[in-house]
Amino acid sequence: MHRLQHDRRGCRALTFLNWSILLIAFCQAAGPDTSPSPYDAALDEGSQGTYPTSSFLTTKLKAPKVNFRTYTPECSDGYYLLTPKGHKVKNPGPMILDSRGDPVWSQHFDNEFGGQAYDLQVKGGNLTFWLGDDRIRGHGDGHFHMLDSGYDVVNQFGAANGLSADLHEFLITPDSTGIVISFNIAQHEVQSVGRKFQDEWNQFIWDCVFQEIDLETGNVKFQWIASEHVNLTSTYRTLTDSRVASMGNGDAGTQQNPFDWFHMNSVDKDEHGNYLICARYTHAVYYISGRDGSVLWTLGGKDNRFKDLTSGHALNFAWQHDARFVSFNDFTNIYTRPNQTEGFTTKLMTIFDNAADDWDYTYGPPYSRGMLLEVTYPTPGSGKGKGKAILEENLGKTSVQLSSKDHEKMSRVDEEKVQKITGDDQAHTVRLIQSYVHPQQIRSSAQGSMSLIHHAHPTSSNKSDAHVLIGYGINPVVAEYSSNGTLLCDLRFGAKKGWETGDIQSYRAFKVPTSDWIGRPYFPPAIAAKANTVYVSWSGATEVREWLLQVSAEKRAVEDGRWTDVARVPKTGFETAIVLPTEWQGVRNLRVSALDKNGQLLKHGVSGVLQRGLLRHAARVGISDSGALYMSAGVMLVACASIMLFLTRVLRRHGRR
Repeated sequence: MHRLQHDRRGCRALTFLNWSILLIAFCQAAGPDTSPSPYDAALDEGSQGTYPTSSFLTTKLKAPKVNFRTYTPECSDGYYLLTPKGHKVKNPGPMILDSRGDPVWSQHFDNEFGGQAYDLQVKGGNLTFWLGDDRIRGHGDGHFHMLDSGYDVVNQFGAANGLSADLHEFLITPDSTGIVISFNIAQHEVQSVGRKFQDEWNQFIWDCVFQEIDLETGNVKFQWIASEHVNLTSTYRTLTDSRVASMGNGDAGTQQNPFDWFHMNSVDKDEHGNYLICARYTHAVYYISGRDGSVLWTLGGKDNRFKDLTSGHALNFAWQHDARFVSFNDFTNIYTRPNQTEGFTTKLMTIFDNAADDWDYTYGPPYSRGMLLEVTYPTPGSGKGKGKAILEENLGKTSVQLSSKDHEKMSRVDEEKVQKITGDDQAHTVRLIQSYVHPQQIRSSAQGSMSLIHHAHPTSSNKSDAHVLIGYGINPVVAEYSSNGTLLCDLRFGAKKGWETGDIQSYRAFKVPTSDWIGRPYFPPAIAAKANTVYVSWSGATEVREWLLQVSAEKRAVEDGRWTDVARVPKTGFETAIVLPTEWQGVRNLRVSALDKNGQLLKHGVSGVLQRGLLRHAARVGISDSGALYMSAGVMLVACASIMLFLTRVLRRHGRR
């Protein structure tokens, strides 16, 4: 009788223990909506800091809490490509987000410099991004990495001729060559830009070089060096600028601190084999001959060749990024290309105009903007357009009425600049066709990008036109516009409170249609359990539509053992929660399988086996991406402490008897 009472007391204690641990561990996560959450003004104002993040049970990934201030269904297709960086970003890595802002994939690629990635893009069925030493403020020394669809590194690309690849650009051409930029320390006089000493032996610049390289052999097919073709005095920076000197931005003009005067940040190549390069510190875009490297023309800056047909609003850009030629076909709803005139070439070009440089807002409009420009110039090599005036029929037709912002009175500094640089060559003209300005007039003093999203969503009102994507660089905002400048979506991956602080930023931002990137990881899904809920995620897998929860009662479960299907649920967000059916809550072994849109099992789509024992209701158990079991130390400590407390009490009572 005494023994029976003792056993009953023990059973009651164990029951209490289970319930106690269950209450401690209980935390059911609601599955995310199929559309973005409503705009959270408090989050945007910094209620959770400048970089609010979400945590998951199945991975150590910290993903930004994305906040859409504006959202329309026209943005509902595609993946955003970012490389978050900044004071608040720990373990940074390239990141893919879906159209709702949920993470699709991210990975930290550690190196001795902190593993900061830049310029994540999709190129020919692969991902590319830069990794290296970015401690040199404003540029870097490293390589571009290429990942396959399984997220394995399959190649690396750098610069040649003893140079290192900078973080700003990696362009793969239709000829299977790669274009990279390099910043190289070179001896050069700097007295013309403010050096007071006659120490020619110790005067140095950061010279900008771009190379076109054969990706198979690594041989250089073309190389261009800025100082050989552009005068140092073309820069808008000087060594006498106390603000620049105090920034410690390498602008002393010595070998230890070379003067950054040009700052190339993009290179494009056209169908004629010529190059378009963007130089931030000269406020200019250069068209370079692919034959001999000569400057065919300069748009903007002190060496500008073009006459502005839009009252200076096409030439007053400053500290800009990302100049590209774009197709007429991307803007057919707002622009009609001109008839081809012998001797003249007309092209459309996009530029991200920062209108700011390291918190100096002297030049440009009071906001950053995307610019769609029309440039018309004598066709290189034809010899027929030189000296001729461009007639109205040489210009394209546009239905866009420039907004009041485009006609705003320029500042006195801008007026003086435009008057000084506007060309009088009637054979070179430029027009502002459309500007893309955020309603909040965001002004980004560093970084940024402007790109096009082809294959707009089927519900788009501009079905034949591309959408425009603006990444605001130092400000954690990505905005999608229709071709006519209407804001469609406004994604924020950091709080407004952190704008212009460097807390959270992304050098560039891109968006690609979902059909452009199919991720098929070589590693299995990750799972974890909490109480009677199983959590599953599969970082990088883009084809998962459903999750199949399976159980096994075998003492030693193996992959080819007997498994019973107990729940089949849609994939929701990055991490899906699956409640274990009541009748199966005592089962020992669990696993989850990934199914595609046809209900078929995906390759590598079966998770590892999650085994639950005595503490199955409390333990936070999961499978990491590498397949290793782990258990939450915190929950185990609570469980062990509770057991020891129970045993101590039992022994004391037994001792009294």
